Amino acid sequence: MAKRKPEARASLPRLHLQSVHGRKAQHFDNLRSMASTPNEEAWYKSLLLTCGLAALLLGFGNWMTGTVRAENHRIRLARAVLSTPTDVTAEEMEISRARVDFYRVVAQGGGWLMLAGSGSMLLGGTLLGVRRLATRRRMASGLV
Repeated sequence: MAKRKPEARASLPRLHLQSVHGRKAQHFDNLRSMASTPNEEAWYKSLLLTCGLAALLLGFGNWMTGTVRAENHRIRLARAVLSTPTDVTAEEMEISRARVDFYRVVAQGGGWLMLAGSGSMLLGGTLLGVRRLATRRRMASGLV
């Protein structure tokens, strides 16, 4: 098997951080430092924000499911009441009432979960903003 000769690499132009006028472009460094500082944490690393978002989404799903299903069972129950007594047994009516009550509880629980998730996200966002502001102030004063 023949050995391949090492190919001469084409020299790529080196990128210099210089402006058109030949001065060093330090604004890129400023932009990088403004974008993220070493002590800032990302929003998804905040436990309050992520748990709040999860609770908000879960609560919304429970609220929607409970509302829609409870309404469906209320309609079935109303149809059963209006139909002839021999078509629907008392046991089926009691089951429909129990389902309406269950889905009402699911909808209310979803509402409370959405409220708790919103509060958690509000608190987590506030704490994250305060931490970022404190970090930027420390960096501006040269403490970090």
